Amino acid sequence: MTWDWNWLTPLGHIAVVWPLMIATAALLIARPGGRASLRGVSIWLASMAVASLLVAASKVAFYGWGTGIREWNLTCFSGHSVLAMGFWPVALAVLVPSRFRQGRRVAWVVGVLVGLLVGISRVKLNAHPTSEVVAGLTVGLLVAAVSLKALGDACVSAKQAAVAAALIAVLSVSNGTHLPNLPTERWLASWGAALSGNDKPVRRDAWISGGAGSGQQH
Repeated sequence: MTWDWNWLTPLGHIAVVWPLMIATAALLIARPGGRASLRGVSIWLASMAVASLLVAASKVAFYGWGTGIREWNLTCFSGHSVLAMGFWPVALAVLVPSRFRQGRRVAWVVGVLVGLLVGISRVKLNAHPTSEVVAGLTVGLLVAAVSLKALGDACVSAKQAAVAAALIAVLSVSNGTHLPNLPTERWLASWGAALSGNDKPVRRDAWISGGAGSGQQH
Protein backbone atom coordinates (compact mmCIF):
# COMPACT_ATOMS: atom_id res chain seq x y z
CA MET A 1 0.00 0.00 0.00
CA THR A 2 1.40 3.37 -1.04
CA TRP A 3 1.07 6.27 1.39
CA ASP A 4 -0.63 9.34 -0.05
CA TRP A 5 1.40 12.33 1.15
CA ASN A 6 -1.37 14.66 -0.01
CA TRP A 7 -3.16 13.90 3.25
CA LEU A 8 -0.36 15.46 5.29
CA THR A 9 0.66 18.51 3.32
CA PRO A 10 -2.57 20.47 4.12
CA LEU A 11 -1.41 20.61 7.77
CA GLY A 12 1.02 23.29 6.59
CA HIS A 13 -1.41 25.04 4.26
CA ILE A 14 -1.97 28.72 4.99
CA ALA A 15 -5.76 28.23 4.86
CA VAL A 16 -5.50 25.64 7.66
CA VAL A 17 -2.70 27.01 9.85
CA TRP A 18 -3.61 30.68 10.06
CA PRO A 19 -7.32 30.18 10.95
CA LEU A 20 -6.34 27.60 13.58
CA MET A 21 -3.63 29.85 14.98
CA ILE A 22 -5.95 32.85 15.23
CA ALA A 23 -8.62 30.69 16.87
CA THR A 24 -6.10 29.28 19.37
CA ALA A 25 -4.78 32.76 20.12
CA ALA A 26 -8.32 34.01 20.71
CA LEU A 27 -9.05 31.12 23.09
CA LEU A 28 -5.89 31.84 25.06
CA ILE A 29 -6.87 35.48 25.50
CA ALA A 30 -10.56 34.77 26.16
CA ARG A 31 -9.96 32.34 29.04
CA PRO A 32 -10.17 33.66 32.62
CA GLY A 33 -7.01 35.64 33.25
CA GLY A 34 -6.14 35.29 29.61
CA ARG A 35 -5.13 38.91 29.17
CA ALA A 36 -1.90 38.02 30.92
CA SER A 37 -1.13 35.91 27.85
CA LEU A 38 -1.59 38.81 25.45
CA ARG A 39 2.14 39.47 25.15
CA GLY A 40 2.96 35.83 24.44
CA VAL A 41 0.12 35.50 21.95
CA SER A 42 1.26 38.68 20.20
CA ILE A 43 4.81 37.35 19.93
CA TRP A 44 3.52 34.08 18.44
CA LEU A 45 1.37 35.82 15.84
CA ALA A 46 4.04 38.40 15.02
CA SER A 47 6.76 35.75 14.71
CA MET A 48 4.64 33.72 12.32
CA ALA A 49 3.79 36.83 10.31
CA VAL A 50 7.48 37.73 9.99
CA ALA A 51 8.33 34.13 9.02
CA SER A 52 5.57 34.15 6.38
CA LEU A 53 6.93 37.40 4.95
CA LEU A 54 10.42 35.88 4.91
CA VAL A 55 9.08 32.99 2.82
CA ALA A 56 7.44 35.39 0.38
CA ALA A 57 10.54 37.60 0.19
CA SER A 58 12.82 34.63 -0.52
CA LYS A 59 10.61 33.56 -3.42
CA VAL A 60 10.30 37.06 -4.86
CA ALA A 61 14.09 37.46 -4.64
CA PHE A 62 14.65 34.21 -6.50
CA TYR A 63 12.10 34.87 -9.22
CA GLY A 64 13.45 38.38 -9.71
CA TRP A 65 17.19 38.10 -9.20
CA GLY A 66 17.96 34.36 -9.09
CA THR A 67 19.13 34.42 -5.48
CA GLY A 68 19.95 31.15 -3.78
CA ILE A 69 22.62 28.46 -3.46
CA ARG A 70 22.93 26.37 -6.62
CA GLU A 71 25.01 23.65 -4.96
CA TRP A 72 22.15 22.97 -2.54
CA ASN A 73 19.32 23.64 -5.00
CA LEU A 74 18.14 26.19 -2.43
CA THR A 75 16.03 29.06 -3.77
CA CYS A 76 13.62 29.82 -0.92
CA PHE A 77 12.08 28.66 2.36
CA SER A 78 9.33 26.04 2.13
CA GLY A 79 6.21 27.87 3.30
CA HIS A 80 4.33 24.73 4.37
CA SER A 81 7.32 23.65 6.46
CA VAL A 82 7.60 27.04 8.16
CA LEU A 83 3.90 27.22 9.00
CA ALA A 84 3.56 23.61 10.17
CA MET A 85 6.62 23.71 12.42
CA GLY A 86 5.79 27.18 13.74
CA PHE A 87 2.21 26.24 14.61
CA TRP A 88 1.73 22.62 15.66
CA PRO A 89 4.28 22.32 18.51
CA VAL A 90 2.89 25.45 20.17
CA ALA A 91 -0.78 24.72 19.50
CA LEU A 92 -0.63 21.18 20.87
CA ALA A 93 1.43 22.22 23.89
CA VAL A 94 -1.04 24.91 25.01
CA LEU A 95 -3.86 22.34 24.93
CA VAL A 96 -2.19 20.66 27.92
CA PRO A 97 -2.43 22.33 31.37
CA SER A 98 0.95 23.66 32.46
CA ARG A 99 0.89 21.52 35.64
CA PHE A 100 1.27 18.44 33.46
CA ARG A 101 4.84 19.18 32.46
CA GLN A 102 5.55 15.79 30.96
CA GLY A 103 2.32 15.82 28.99
CA ARG A 104 3.15 19.27 27.68
CA ARG A 105 6.56 18.06 26.52
CA VAL A 106 4.96 15.08 24.79
CA ALA A 107 2.51 17.41 23.03
CA TRP A 108 5.43 19.58 21.89
CA VAL A 109 7.26 16.55 20.48
CA VAL A 110 4.11 15.39 18.67
CA GLY A 111 3.80 18.86 17.17
CA VAL A 112 7.43 18.76 16.00
CA LEU A 113 6.78 15.36 14.40
CA VAL A 114 3.76 16.79 12.59
CA GLY A 115 5.95 19.60 11.26
CA LEU A 116 8.58 17.11 10.11
CA LEU A 117 5.99 14.97 8.33
CA VAL A 118 4.61 18.01 6.53
CA GLY A 119 8.15 18.88 5.44
CA ILE A 120 8.75 15.33 4.20
CA SER A 121 5.47 15.47 2.28
CA ARG A 122 6.69 18.54 0.38
CA VAL A 123 9.75 16.59 -0.76
CA LYS A 124 7.74 13.47 -1.61
CA LEU A 125 5.30 15.55 -3.66
CA ASN A 126 8.20 17.25 -5.49
CA ALA A 127 7.04 20.66 -4.30
CA HIS A 128 10.47 21.49 -2.80
CA PRO A 129 13.95 19.96 -2.65
CA THR A 130 15.20 18.77 0.74
CA SER A 131 17.32 21.90 1.23
CA GLU A 132 14.31 24.24 1.10
CA VAL A 133 12.32 22.04 3.47
CA VAL A 134 15.19 21.93 5.98
CA ALA A 135 15.49 25.73 5.75
CA GLY A 136 11.75 26.12 6.32
CA LEU A 137 11.65 23.68 9.24
CA THR A 138 14.55 25.51 10.88
CA VAL A 139 12.76 28.85 10.68
CA GLY A 140 9.51 27.30 11.91
CA LEU A 141 11.19 25.59 14.85
CA LEU A 142 12.78 28.89 15.88
CA VAL A 143 9.34 30.55 15.77
CA ALA A 144 7.84 27.75 17.86
CA ALA A 145 10.60 27.84 20.48
CA VAL A 146 10.46 31.63 20.89
CA SER A 147 6.66 31.63 20.98
CA LEU A 148 6.22 28.86 23.55
CA LYS A 149 8.79 30.49 25.81
CA ALA A 150 6.89 33.79 25.53
CA LEU A 151 3.59 32.05 26.30
CA GLY A 152 5.05 30.46 29.43
CA ASP A 153 2.41 28.49 31.35
CA ALA A 154 -0.49 29.77 29.24
CA CYS A 155 -2.97 27.09 28.26
CA VAL A 156 -6.59 26.91 27.19
CA SER A 157 -9.29 25.71 29.58
CA ALA A 158 -10.68 22.17 29.38
CA LYS A 159 -13.79 23.32 27.51
CA GLN A 160 -11.74 25.47 25.18
CA ALA A 161 -9.39 22.55 24.57
CA ALA A 162 -12.36 20.46 23.46
CA VAL A 163 -13.44 23.21 21.06
CA ALA A 164 -9.91 23.63 19.74
CA ALA A 165 -9.47 19.87 19.32
CA ALA A 166 -12.73 19.66 17.37
CA LEU A 167 -11.69 22.54 15.13
CA ILE A 168 -8.28 20.99 14.55
CA ALA A 169 -9.90 17.66 13.67
CA VAL A 170 -12.31 19.24 11.18
CA LEU A 171 -9.62 21.23 9.37
CA SER A 172 -6.91 18.59 9.60
CA VAL A 173 -8.88 15.83 7.87
CA SER A 174 -9.04 17.92 4.71
CA ASN A 175 -7.16 16.16 1.91
CA GLY A 176 -6.32 19.40 0.16
CA THR A 177 -9.05 19.19 -2.46
CA HIS A 178 -11.30 21.45 -0.42
CA LEU A 179 -8.65 24.06 0.28
CA PRO A 180 -8.52 27.26 -1.76
CA ASN A 181 -6.06 26.93 -4.64
CA LEU A 182 -4.63 30.44 -4.53
CA PRO A 183 -2.17 31.27 -7.33
CA THR A 184 0.34 32.63 -4.81
CA GLU A 185 3.35 31.18 -6.63
CA ARG A 186 2.32 32.92 -9.84
CA TRP A 187 1.79 36.20 -7.99
CA LEU A 188 5.22 36.01 -6.33
CA ALA A 189 6.84 35.16 -9.66
CA SER A 190 5.16 38.15 -11.32
CA TRP A 191 6.19 40.49 -8.49
CA GLY A 192 9.77 39.25 -8.64
CA ALA A 193 10.01 39.83 -12.39
CA ALA A 194 8.37 43.24 -12.12
CA LEU A 195 10.59 44.44 -9.26
CA SER A 196 13.77 43.26 -10.98
CA GLY A 197 12.76 44.72 -14.32
CA ASN A 198 12.93 41.35 -16.09
CA ASP A 199 10.47 40.33 -18.77
CA LYS A 200 9.89 36.96 -17.11
CA PRO A 201 10.69 35.39 -13.75
CA VAL A 202 13.79 33.25 -13.28
CA ARG A 203 13.19 29.54 -13.87
CA ARG A 204 14.69 26.93 -11.56
CA ASP A 205 16.06 24.55 -14.20
CA ALA A 206 17.79 27.36 -16.11
CA TRP A 207 19.12 28.79 -12.82
CA ILE A 208 20.62 25.45 -11.80
CA SER A 209 22.40 25.18 -15.15
CA GLY A 210 23.83 28.67 -14.67
CA GLY A 211 21.59 30.56 -17.10
CA ALA A 212 19.21 33.43 -16.32
CA GLY A 213 16.20 31.53 -17.60
CA SER A 214 12.54 32.37 -17.37
CA GLY A 215 9.33 30.74 -16.29
CA GLN A 216 8.15 29.52 -12.91
CA GLN A 217 9.32 27.03 -10.32
CA HIS A 218 7.03 24.77 -8.34
